[in-house]
Amino acid sequence: MSHHVIEASAHSNASRDAVWALVRDIDTWQQWGTWSATTLQTPAPGEDPQGVGAVRRLRQFPVTNVERVVEVVPGERLAYELVSGLPFEPGMLALAQLSA
Repeated sequence: MSHHVIEASAHSNASRDAVWALVRDIDTWQQWGTWSATTLQTPAPGEDPQGVGAVRRLRQFPVTNVERVVEVVPGERLAYELVSGLPFEPGMLALAQLSA
């Protein structure tokens, strides 16, 4: 199997906390991203249902990806591994503060 790397970036004038709130909440992804449906399939154990161990389903016709959250560093990054769907390596969403 071949290896693919996908990188994307975006800029927002919103506060870091506001962006992080959207990144953390899988239910909002279809509102601001290209996904047609996003759901929390299996909540993570413990107090944070979208934390480490959560299984999330993301649909963008004709593909449905299922991913498991493997790391959360609040306000900085959310890492995941693909359970099913496209054949990608583990991924990460990271927030960066740009200098003025």
